[in-house]
Order: sequence, then C-alpha cells, then structure tokens
Amino acid sequence: MGFHCIAVEPVPIPSLSSECSKRGITLIEAAAGSVDGWAMLYRGELNGHPIPDTSSMDPDWWAVGSTALQTRVVTLASVLATTGSVEIACLKIDVEGAEADVLAGLTDLNKGSLPGYVAFEYGGGGCRESKVGGWNAKGIKSTFGCLEQLVGLGYTWGVMCERVESKLRRFELMAAMSNRDDFFSPRAEVGNLIVGRSSAPIGLNELLKSIERQLRRQAILSSIGANFGAFVFHVRRYRAAVSRRLLGR
Repeated sequence: MGFHCIAVEPVPIPSLSSECSKRGITLIEAAAGSVDGWAMLYRGELNGHPIPDTSSMDPDWWAVGSTALQTRVVTLASVLATTGSVEIACLKIDVEGAEADVLAGLTDLNKGSLPGYVAFEYGGGGCRESKVGGWNAKGIKSTFGCLEQLVGLGYTWGVMCERVESKLRRFELMAAMSNRDDFFSPRAEVGNLIVGRSSAPIGLNELLKSIERQLRRQAILSSIGANFGAFVFHVRRYRAAVSRRLLGR
C-alpha cells in the first residue's frame, strides 16, 4: 500500500530475511518489549515437537519448551529512532503472550506518533470455554489488559477477526471493557483484534461485508478444490475397477 514496513523479529528464518531484502522492508533482529535490554526467549514447542512461530518471552506460555536463548529487546520508541520514522500507520503484534509488554512501549511515544491502528492476537491452544492455552486466567487478563492500555491512549473502536466465526464483529472498546464475560464467544479459538484511534471510517460496515464475501468465496473455492480432487480420485478408481472387470481380472 506504499507504506515503509519495519519487521521486528528476534530469530528471523532465512526466507524472512530474503523477503525483507527483496521488498525493501527494514528488519530489526530483536524482540519488542517495554524496556530496552536483553531477555530470554523460550523456543516454541508442543508435545516435544519444535514450533518456530510460537516462541515467547513468557516461560509459562502454552506452546514453549525449556530451551531458551538470550535476545535483544527494543522498545517501539527505539525502533522509530533507529529507522528515522516519525509515526506508525499500523502496528501488528504477534508475540505469543507478550502483547501487553509491546503495547506498554506506546506510552513513550508522543501523541502524533501513535499508530492509527493496532492489531494484536488473542487466544490459542484451545477454545474460550476450555480455559486452557491463551484462554487461561493469565491469558484472558493479558488480553483485556491490552484493551485497557489502548483505551487509555485514546483508541475507541475495533473489529474482531475470529477464526471460527464467519462474520467480522465491530465493537466499541468501552462497551467491551464493561461486558468482559460475553465479549468472546465460548467457542472462540484464536484471532486478532484490530482497534482504531480516530472514529470508524465511513463505509466500514460495507467494507466488512465485502471482506466477509471474499472470505466465503475463498472457503467455497477451497472446498470445491478439495471435493474436486476427491471426485477425480473416485472416478479414476471406478475406471480402474471397470477396466479390471472388462479384462476379467
């Protein structure tokens, strides 16, 4: 969309480094946090199998093992100072349980540098009613703590993108704060909350409906592709059976 992109990643895989280089994306090899310094990053692991994209600075995160490495930590203010940027159009956070630490760095920015939009992940590792993974008491507290921080910084509305729901749900942050028990569906699994500082853009509802139509279309095409593959498989199996019968085998 014409914006300069900055990626902050403590352990970039080769394909990420290559993609950043090709696309002119500034890659900072560090973790984002509330203070500059160093911290332990626990490697992603589940049932004894490594999962590179669930590494976390939270040793109690549901998808990490005991293996850890020391990593540099930078604040958002340091990122802006390093890159010479003066403001953030959109901040996307996916840090496996450490979202509140990253958002704490927003308080060091002047009002004009605050992101127009902030998106961060919630949940993971189960569903809301299971109360496990990112839905345990600590995870839920952290998610609403993030929303509280954003309310304090002037963010007013948002959109929920939940994996198991077909619709994108718009919400007001203050209403979400006063209705926490019903904010997430019992069957919610994982998704992103996207919040904005200015008033919601005109035509937002139509935009959300358009996105929903595209998502449904993609789901239908994916289903057709899977079903067509199964159809071709059964046709070939049927033809083989007919051929064997004709040949007396």
